[in-house]
Amino acid sequence: MDGVIGAAIAPERLQYAVFPTDANGKERKTAAMYADHFNLYVRKDSNISWDGQAFSNLNGSVAAQAGFVVVAQLQRLGVKVNERSKSAENGLRLLSMGEVDAAVLQGMQAVQLQRKDPRFRDHIKLLPQPFASLPLYLMISKNTYKKDPKRITTIWQSLEKERSSAEYQAHEKEVIANLQ
Repeated sequence: MDGVIGAAIAPERLQYAVFPTDANGKERKTAAMYADHFNLYVRKDSNISWDGQAFSNLNGSVAAQAGFVVVAQLQRLGVKVNERSKSAENGLRLLSMGEVDAAVLQGMQAVQLQRKDPRFRDHIKLLPQPFASLPLYLMISKNTYKKDPKRITTIWQSLEKERSSAEYQAHEKEVIANLQ
């Protein structure tokens, strides 16, 4: 695999992948493809809360999509994570069935399912504070980067330039508004 679209930076990924950085080797957030929220969902009768740093009243496990960077973040907090979910729909299903006490799920697809799908809308609530908001990048394997670092840097710079254009920003705003 040469790369992955929409990957968050994580220490374990730096062992095999390269992300855009500035001259000092720091993460270059302006070169992200986009940013996304990893929202926290609980059953409507739950008293679980999240203040952006810690959970309150969480006694069971949390569903998170397998392979997503939030799994490690949850584990660092001492949370038991159920990684059986491969999709937002499956994470919400595990939550609605009571197999987990909460779910951390990425993006608007989960928001739309929670708001509109009759299986979830009356039973599950979206907490106001996202678990995490992360820039997501075009992640490149170290082997691919070594073959032509100038080409990869040019791709990242092109993404950065396009995303900063007024036309792109207006289109992104419109798309997001239509999803909500």
